[in-house]
Amino acid sequence: MSKKIKIFAVIAFLMVSCSKDVTDDLQSQITQLEQTIQTLQANITTLEGQISSASAANSSLSQQLSAAQTALNNATALIAAANVDINALEASLAFAQEALEGIDYSATQGFNSVGNVADQTPTEAKKTIYGRWNIAGASKSSCSYDFLEWNDDTYILSLNLPDGEKGTIFGPYTLNEAADGTVESVDLDFDAGTSIVQIARITNIVVTESGGTINATFDIELTLPEALEVCQASLPGSVTCEKEEPMDEATTSSAISNHAKLIGKWELTDFSSSDGETIDSIKNGCDDSDGDGTVDGTGDGSECIPADRLFVTFSDFGTYSVVAVAADGAIINVEVSSWDWANASQTRMKVFFSGDDTDETDFGIYDLVTITETDLQVTGGYTDTYTELNADGTYTETSVEITETLTFARVDDEDE
Repeated sequence: MSKKIKIFAVIAFLMVSCSKDVTDDLQSQITQLEQTIQTLQANITTLEGQISSASAANSSLSQQLSAAQTALNNATALIAAANVDINALEASLAFAQEALEGIDYSATQGFNSVGNVADQTPTEAKKTIYGRWNIAGASKSSCSYDFLEWNDDTYILSLNLPDGEKGTIFGPYTLNEAADGTVESVDLDFDAGTSIVQIARITNIVVTESGGTINATFDIELTLPEALEVCQASLPGSVTCEKEEPMDEATTSSAISNHAKLIGKWELTDFSSSDGETIDSIKNGCDDSDGDGTVDGTGDGSECIPADRLFVTFSDFGTYSVVAVAADGAIINVEVSSWDWANASQTRMKVFFSGDDTDETDFGIYDLVTITETDLQVTGGYTDTYTELNADGTYTETSVEITETLTFARVDDEDE
């Protein structure tokens, strides 16, 4: 898209107050507590999947989750009783909330998982490869790897191009199983619209820890898409890389924190801006502002392919990607940059637009308005500065404050 999608912000965890002081009306209290039960049950359901797939021993986590579920079941039974005991109901919900807040988010993610992927099940391997892997080797005369990031179901492969630009590939990945149920290879796939094509097969993945640093070695066989074929011959087939440290919040937050809720893939469902932009104008925007004869990789102005869907994925490693997808499923454009929390309460985000966090002038600040297991809305903005040529040949620089509201829905890749 020619207009950067300036994203994000954060709302405090949507926990309905359980105090009787909220209202003197019993039915109103019951309705609010029913909503709390639904929210907590959604938390538990999400955590059940995360804990069952974590590679570390999780008996204590399972016990905490079981305790929370028991308390929630008690609350559900109490609310169904003829005479609702509000005090007992509040106590059950408070216990469930406390049990969930006691679960460490990092324990569900396996940031420090190591091992030989060829000896692991798909569940174990997914935890071992999870994260952003920085691959050294920038070159001014040829292509080189930048980083490879694996999220829950998708990957980002970033390449350094000879002209100083970045080439980015995004898509789903597949864990290929051997006859004994272990993982023999990982395929990186790319949606070309008419078909899913394999752009790389990765084998011999070994992850180790030394001195507190997680490292990996692997072999990669590339079949790059046409736009990046120039890199095919210059990229090595064997790689050594170091894992990026996760964000501080990823290792210090609870499993029901705003950070835990935010991480993952979201679809932009609504957008409004003080400069008049809407979600339709962003999806249909065609621009050749860089003069290279292409429109965000989709062709010239007469061939511009509008986006049908826009997806944003936040990672535990301070990366976010914005992916534009055509009506036939083909990926039109991928933009990758950095984000961080702007306050300790995880209710405000700082989102960079320039590809990394080195340009301290090119960012937006966004506040969370709503965040649940399924819904996200943020509001905020940035300063847009542009230069105009005056009649006398001088230039005038003007700054305008842009405010935006973005609404998202959670995406599960298997449900797409």
